[in-house]
Amino acid sequence: MSYARFGIAFLACVGFAGCAANNQAGDVPSRPPPRSVAHVDLQRFAGRWYEIARLPQPETKSCTSGTMIFTLNRDNTLDVVTTCHVGGASGPLRTSRGTATVVNPPANSRLDIKFSDGSAIDYYILRLSSDYSTVAIGTLDRRTLLILHRDPVMDVDEFGRIVRSLTPDGYPTDQLQLTTQPPVAP
Repeated sequence: MSYARFGIAFLACVGFAGCAANNQAGDVPSRPPPRSVAHVDLQRFAGRWYEIARLPQPETKSCTSGTMIFTLNRDNTLDVVTTCHVGGASGPLRTSRGTATVVNPPANSRLDIKFSDGSAIDYYILRLSSDYSTVAIGTLDRRTLLILHRDPVMDVDEFGRIVRSLTPDGYPTDQLQLTTQPPVAP
C-alpha cells in the first residue's frame, strides 16, 4: 500500500475569531448546500482526528500538526478541542475549545461549533469512510474544507478519491494545502 505524508497548517479557521465571518447570516451562497453524508454515528465519530489537508486560512497560516478531538457528551453534544503547533512541529501549542451541537438530528451530519473565544462555525460532514477513518468537513460557503484522518498518514489513493469527490460540490480542491504532521513513531 502506498502511503504519503500529508500535512497542513491546522484549524482551518476552527476556533479563531476570524472564522465566524465565514458563516455570517448575510454571506449566503447562491448555490445549493453541499451534499453531506446520510448519517453519522456520533460514538464512532468521536475521538482524535489528524488534519491531512485544508483550504488556506489566514488565521492558521503558521500552524502545523493540526488535530481535532471530539468527545461525545450524554446530551449528544460534542466537546471539541483543536490543536496545532505554531511555526513548526516543535513550536508552541495553540489550543481552542468548544462545543458542537448537532443541527440535523438524526442524520447528525451538520455540526454547529461554538468556541470559548466567541467564534463559531457550522460544519457539514461531507464525506465519511465506512470505517470512520477518514472524514471531509466543510462550510456552506465552501471557504473552509478539512480532510481529516485517524492517523497522521493517509493512503495517497484514498486522498485522491476524496478530493475528486468534493470538486463537483463546488469546493476549490485545487487550493488544498497539505498539513505537516510529526513523524510516526516506529
